[in-house]
Amino acid sequence: MNSIKTIHLLFRRELIDQFRDRRTMMMIFVVPLLLYPLLGVSFFQVSQFVREKPSHVQVLYESDDEKVLPDSPLLEFSFEKTTPANSDSLARYGVAGKRFDAGMVLSETAKVYFSSAHEKSLLAKNRLEQFLARWNKQLAEKNLQELGLDYDIVTPIKSEATDVAEKSQFQGASFWSKLFPIMLLLWALTGAFYPAIDLCAGEKERGTLETLLCSPASRTEIVVSKLLTVMCFSILSALLNIVCLGISAYFIVQQLPGNAPVAVPWSAVLLMVIPLLPAALIFSALSLALASFAKSTKEGQYYLLPLMMGTMPLIFVSMASGSELTLGTALLPITGIALILQQLLEGNTAAVLRYGPIVLGITLLCCFLSVRFAVRRFNRESILLGDVQKFDPAKWCHAMFVNRKEYPTYAAAILLGLAILTLKYFATFAFAAPTSFWDIVVSSLVVQLGILLFPALCFVFLFTTKPQKSLALEVRSKDTIRQLWNVTLACLAAYLFLPTIVQFQAVVQTLYPISEGVAAQLAELQQLMNGVPLVAVILLFAVLPAVCEEIAFRGAMLGGLLPRGRRADRAGTFEAIFVTAIFFGVMHGILQQSIGATLLGCLLGLIAVRTGSLYPCIAYHFAHNATVCTMQGAESFEIPYISPMITLLLGIVVILCLRSEPQS
Repeated sequence: MNSIKTIHLLFRRELIDQFRDRRTMMMIFVVPLLLYPLLGVSFFQVSQFVREKPSHVQVLYESDDEKVLPDSPLLEFSFEKTTPANSDSLARYGVAGKRFDAGMVLSETAKVYFSSAHEKSLLAKNRLEQFLARWNKQLAEKNLQELGLDYDIVTPIKSEATDVAEKSQFQGASFWSKLFPIMLLLWALTGAFYPAIDLCAGEKERGTLETLLCSPASRTEIVVSKLLTVMCFSILSALLNIVCLGISAYFIVQQLPGNAPVAVPWSAVLLMVIPLLPAALIFSALSLALASFAKSTKEGQYYLLPLMMGTMPLIFVSMASGSELTLGTALLPITGIALILQQLLEGNTAAVLRYGPIVLGITLLCCFLSVRFAVRRFNRESILLGDVQKFDPAKWCHAMFVNRKEYPTYAAAILLGLAILTLKYFATFAFAAPTSFWDIVVSSLVVQLGILLFPALCFVFLFTTKPQKSLALEVRSKDTIRQLWNVTLACLAAYLFLPTIVQFQAVVQTLYPISEGVAAQLAELQQLMNGVPLVAVILLFAVLPAVCEEIAFRGAMLGGLLPRGRRADRAGTFEAIFVTAIFFGVMHGILQQSIGATLLGCLLGLIAVRTGSLYPCIAYHFAHNATVCTMQGAESFEIPYISPMITLLLGIVVILCLRSEPQS
């Protein structure tokens, strides 16, 4: 009860401070009330100058008689007689030189010329196609009438569309379901971000954060009170913006030519408040966790871009063609909320009730992790109360290269991971589709040696004083038996965990099926490897990745992310393992493979932390990949597994039997 009272007291304090801030009030209340009416007025003013102009089309005819074309209000024809030898070049010259929007050569057929590099030419091409379809229909009707036949004889099937939502409140909901969810989530994000920056960096600049940290309130109580404050402003901002947007958009749509007024399903909009609560919660937690890094308000403003870049793809997944609310999409953070909002606007309450609890659970899990991260940040007063550092390249280089330590810094490890992903991204487009096994060998060597191993080795040799210790590759003669014991257990664990990983991959492919294009590419790669000796396959896909990937991720990167000394704690260790696993999974490219690789990366990170050595990780990675290669290469090869549950339990026991290295 005392904790709840403390949180309530701090929440009231934070809320009052935010309502006193003019910048926050401008963003939350003034901007929505003025922005959308101004946008509506500007739209109507600009629309007065925007008129549909007819497309200028050059018509080249080759016969002696000039073709008589029906009139079209959106097309202006310029007729010119030519010869069959010159018609093609003249049409191309007229369109390429922008003398005409499109060209058309009339002979036995009507050949249309356009330029995909110009929007006006594309519009003219579409108008010409519609014009030719109408003209073709008119000529067909005329010819059939001359023969005494009815045109209905060539169109035996008549189609008629009926809108079953015509008299319901959900008529036109498909239009609003694409607009409202995105705008609602974007405003919930921006509405949470600016108050979060003010509650962290702003208080630091005002000198009130030191007093707050010295109070009897715990760090968790402080973070929860700030979270509730940010969440309130996120909800207020999103609701006010969506109401103003709906009213303005409704009047704008009514004035559009050729579009019937689309009613706003206000009852569904009211229901959107329910999924808005978890959306505001997760955005507030993410904003607060990110704002804890800012040393000043000015610095905090720059954090909005990476936050937007991380969340926008998840929001826009809901707009993709064919995107539906399924179990797979419900498990995606933020994407599930966007799809829930769409289903509410379209009146599909059954899907909302089916997948709503899953979306809520994933959202609460992400919020819990973000709050835990923010609490850990608030426990580090040296970071929160640090001064703003000016950018000094000489000082930065001196600190990186001269004042080196045994292990790389956290920021340097993240920089290494981003560099690897960037190189992998460009390498993906640098190589053409392989046509032989040798092409696969070359691309694998470039990725493993040039993109993973070489940057990792350069990283530890430049930024650490003891590269071998930083990579956890030190060999102590007195610990040889322990090293062999851990390597043996790691190989056994790979054998025992493989059934669970295979089943996990099957579940992933059920939730997120592989596209036909990717499946065809994988089948072609498998055909290229048919007939290749198993030893060569194991060397390429087991030995090489086990060494290079482990040195890059569990060696160089994990060594920099792990907390050490007084900062060492269990939460920080799990955070380092998970972050390394995420980078390891994303590096694999294909979504389904990346999810399985992330799980494998967590296992490998746990082994690296328990043993304090990279050799068991290399052994596990090799044993896992070699077993998979053997199973895929031999059609009749089957490993005599017992029950997957039993092998999973045995694998956990084996992991617990791993012995840690003594600290020197």
